[in-house]
Amino acid sequence: MQDQFQSDVNGALEYATVTLPSCDLVTVLQESLQATLDYFQQSSDALDALHLVLFRAWRHKGANMLNFSVSRYERGIQTHEFLRLMDLNGLFERTMSHLYELPHEEALDVLEEFIHSDPSLRYLSYYLRIINAIPDEQQYCRRVDFLTEQTFYDKDKTALTKLATLIDEQKADATTVRVVKLTYLARQLIGSSGIRSEVTRSASKKRRIVIKAFDERGFTPDITKEWQHTRDKQDTNSHERAFILICQSIRGHIQPKRSIEAKELQDNIDDVALKDMLTTMVQKVPSDNQLVSSCKRWCLNVLLEKSSGWKSVLTAMVQFADLWIDEWIQPYAIDTMASLIMHENLLVQYYHHLYKVVYCLPRDEYIKGKVVNLCIFFYNMMLKVTDKEALLTFRDYVYQHMSVQHSLEYNLFDVDCPLIDLDAELAKAFNQCNSEAIVWNSVLQKLAVISIIHPKAVVMEMVSQCCHNKDRHATTIPVLRGLGSLCRTQVKKEGKITTILSHCLDTLLCQWKSYILKDNVTNIATFIATCSQAPNSFETYPPLLVPKRHVREHAEVLLDLEQFLPNNVIPWLRTECSGTLLQLGVETLSMLCSSRATKWNDWSSAMQILNRSDTPVGCTDPLPLARAVSRILDMRSKGLSLQNLENASSFQKKLAHLMAFLYDFQDQEQGAELERFLQEILEDYGWQTYMSWSDFKYEVSLKSPGQKKVVAPVQLESIVNDLGGTCQLFQSKAQDDEKDGWSMLFETCKLSLSFTNQLFAAKDYWMYSLMLLWNHPNDDTLVSEQLYRSLHPSLSPSTMQEYEQLLIIFMGQLYDSFDTAGKAIREHSYRNQGMQKLARLLNDTDAKVFWMVLYMCKLLVHTSESETSKDSDLVYALGITKALNSCHYWTQPFEVSKDPLSLRRFRDRIVEEDVTRMNAAKMWDATQELTDDMDNAMVIDVNYPFMDTKSRSTQALSILALSEICEAFHQVQDQDIHELLRVPMLQIVEGLQDSERRQEFHRLADSQVKSRLTTWKKSKQQKRRGILRPLIDEEHHEFLRSQVLLLDDSALQNVILQSLQLTGQDTATNTVNKKHQAIYCI
Repeated sequence: MQDQFQSDVNGALEYATVTLPSCDLVTVLQESLQATLDYFQQSSDALDALHLVLFRAWRHKGANMLNFSVSRYERGIQTHEFLRLMDLNGLFERTMSHLYELPHEEALDVLEEFIHSDPSLRYLSYYLRIINAIPDEQQYCRRVDFLTEQTFYDKDKTALTKLATLIDEQKADATTVRVVKLTYLARQLIGSSGIRSEVTRSASKKRRIVIKAFDERGFTPDITKEWQHTRDKQDTNSHERAFILICQSIRGHIQPKRSIEAKELQDNIDDVALKDMLTTMVQKVPSDNQLVSSCKRWCLNVLLEKSSGWKSVLTAMVQFADLWIDEWIQPYAIDTMASLIMHENLLVQYYHHLYKVVYCLPRDEYIKGKVVNLCIFFYNMMLKVTDKEALLTFRDYVYQHMSVQHSLEYNLFDVDCPLIDLDAELAKAFNQCNSEAIVWNSVLQKLAVISIIHPKAVVMEMVSQCCHNKDRHATTIPVLRGLGSLCRTQVKKEGKITTILSHCLDTLLCQWKSYILKDNVTNIATFIATCSQAPNSFETYPPLLVPKRHVREHAEVLLDLEQFLPNNVIPWLRTECSGTLLQLGVETLSMLCSSRATKWNDWSSAMQILNRSDTPVGCTDPLPLARAVSRILDMRSKGLSLQNLENASSFQKKLAHLMAFLYDFQDQEQGAELERFLQEILEDYGWQTYMSWSDFKYEVSLKSPGQKKVVAPVQLESIVNDLGGTCQLFQSKAQDDEKDGWSMLFETCKLSLSFTNQLFAAKDYWMYSLMLLWNHPNDDTLVSEQLYRSLHPSLSPSTMQEYEQLLIIFMGQLYDSFDTAGKAIREHSYRNQGMQKLARLLNDTDAKVFWMVLYMCKLLVHTSESETSKDSDLVYALGITKALNSCHYWTQPFEVSKDPLSLRRFRDRIVEEDVTRMNAAKMWDATQELTDDMDNAMVIDVNYPFMDTKSRSTQALSILALSEICEAFHQVQDQDIHELLRVPMLQIVEGLQDSERRQEFHRLADSQVKSRLTTWKKSKQQKRRGILRPLIDEEHHEFLRSQVLLLDDSALQNVILQSLQLTGQDTATNTVNKKHQAIYCI
């Protein structure tokens, strides 16, 4: 239909523009429009279509050359033309109704344009109703001023009376500013005509109100007296009587019903659906109680006709919803009635009525049926709230009200609803959560609705799923964040302030059996750490370092560590050493100190972002946490698992760094507090625990006035004295008397970096004892024995970091203290001549690494000679292997230039005499005979990669390390340890292959031009050819091959032999002149 009318408009505009510009457009267009209307038999749909086409053509008259939705001619439909066409076709009501669908500002602009063109009173009632909905006072006043400034040509008394009535109605609920504006407007419009509004007139005379069905007395009742009279009679239907009295009171104060002609147009509500529903409800009102039935019919008729006071009636109906719920729950009414209640902002009133019926009335079968229907209606009504903020705000209001009256576990419905299975709905919604992004959708909406009814069930289900299923937190935690402040809503539980999330986590841990909890410790710890992470600007921070300010301001941080650590984690840390909760506590702490972002892997770098004025959320008061961790560390020899020891020790070191940063040591009060803490550790725990805090104590002393001293147990006095006054010896109450001085020395160095550094800095004060440690590893017994005693789990449980501290840091400083250690390594009489040659190539730096490798391999062989458990040996071998991997860059031992090598640079290097002499492979004289005289040679083959003294030392170190590991592999007959040793062996092989520089050589060889070889062959001068160096020099082939053949794993043997070209086949053919095998230089 719209196309037909649009064609009429297009034709008329074309006729007016091209053929007859001065014609009357309205006359021409009306003839076409009338014909089309007659064709469609003046139907309502045709009139609707005509209105839309004309309104659009007028509204976009200024964009007729730009907008394809309107006619594209030089002129459009002007305002006066549109108004004439509107009146000719009876479109006034449709146009006014359409304005209610527009935004307020746009609708008012349209009406103002109408009034400018046609200053008639007929637009004013619509204008006043629309501006009454404007919330901004300034905008409201500006719009009223527009009306005041206009001069209207008609002064019809009926229209003026209706306007006066409308103005009085609006003044009743208006602010003072609006009342003043409306009063002035009324004076301007009505003047002294003597016209009074219907409100004024009806209030000035007494009128007998007749409500025969439920007010036979015919006057407005005194509701207080009537209610007291009902209570004195102990009327069993007092609830129904109260509703009737309220309706009678409303009926006594509302205005008479307006005529059909004056009835206002409604917006935002589907009038057709609403009228159909109300009409059906009037017809189906039960007649078992005549008084109640009559009252209900009156209420429905008020709503149906939208009489004055209908909102008060609707409010009363909601407040007595149990009397109406049997009608509202019917299929024909449930959706429309719910929409009406939501639209009129009566949701809170309905909730309070539901609460009263569920929790305050005696429960019998009649009430139970009402409760079920009320709950079903409430649930369906909640599902209609699509606005996120509105739904979550209402949820928080309900929770605040319910939590005051009931425990955290409340269920708003508190009744079995056969039509609403919350558990099934929750499971269904949860299974649809498959996105890591927070997007408000139907799934989140349904979860938000369920959280209004039973918040703990929602959180508990999600926590349970995350803790049971690995990586489920990736899709679940965004959902929890999307539910607003639900997880962080605070409640008081057993005298402590907690949150729903914390409480659900505690409840879940209490319900689970120990074996279930043990299997899911990592999942739980991951969930806690992820909930503690801060999205947006702090997402890369370890959760423990997120500033408190950010946590307070952002609800997306679901767990506040400032509360969670003392209320949950610290109690876990105080359980028995073999308990699962303690394991959960230390693993949680470990994850709170880590971040998925690689740039925060270094804890020291992460601490650079801290600011004392904005304390990290995890360390508001770090001392209780420090005491709890110290208690765990003190269990290292009392059955504490190695994993728990590893996590606790790692966290303790990070916490110590954090405390050293946070505390102001110039402040006497803070300094005294730390001294008391350290004294507690000394008095309550063993010396090893106290030494774990020794680095922190030394750092404190460096920042405090007074002498700087390291600490050590008194048993070391016989070996190191007091290191020239730089060491403070202490006596612990829980001292280990079974260990001798040397054992205590190695244990102390394992635990304290500050003591190790000071020990060798003051070596002159214990030189006689130190000299006992200066032996070649193959000749030593004291050092290797003490290392074994200090590291093996069966004798002294240790963390991986402590292995590195002893085997790399301590042993490295021991080597440095031995002035002739490098000479001892190079000149030692080894078991094999090939090994002797390689050792002589080592410089002092590489000799130091080989020194450590020899000790580590010796310690590995020690496992085959001991009678300890296999598990302990495996952990011991793992710690040594990790230290072995860390002591050198095995995979990339050779220095690689940052700048890519070019042919020019290669040829410049190959002609350097030093490079040629150190890397010459073979030389030929003019007769093509091999020669050793470089000056007389005509052709010289030079090996690449080029090697100097340093790189030969590096290669020798890798070969020696590989041979020692092969020897240890052969002597240790344990498959699990063999698997551990495969890693450093293959790393060394990868480094010896030097793939990067060899690939660079092939690239350069392939880039040579074809004529290069011809020119090179014809040259009569001395010429050189760069060729690939064998992976292992021929003089070391036999030695390394014999060591690799010691391996009991034939597959591993073959991999290493083939990777290093040790299979025995001759791969070097120096007479072949293919360009991809050599780089030719003249």
